[in-house]
Amino acid sequence: MMLYLKFCVGILLVDTKYEYLIVGVKGEKQNVGLIQLNRPRAFNSLCSPLIAELCQAVEKFELDDSIGAIVLTGSERVFAAGADIKGLYGKADFVSVTRQ
Repeated sequence: MMLYLKFCVGILLVDTKYEYLIVGVKGEKQNVGLIQLNRPRAFNSLCSPLIAELCQAVEKFELDDSIGAIVLTGSERVFAAGADIKGLYGKADFVSVTRQ
């Protein structure tokens, strides 16, 4: 939870379509939030916009009392390749990238 709070402070909650995620609700009781990373060309590498969307999706599920669990998954081929190196070029460190 600490890592989540560190990167997600100040995220606005608005209804939006995600560019880098597929988000839905699953289960017999529709009580499982499902978040799938969706950057297949970059092997789901983590970039600032993806992290912002992830924070927003998690926050929405945490505020929904009907959700009992959140599942984060990648694609069939890869979960996540790590940090997006192209996005880090010229940045001091990963933390500065995620705070943008």
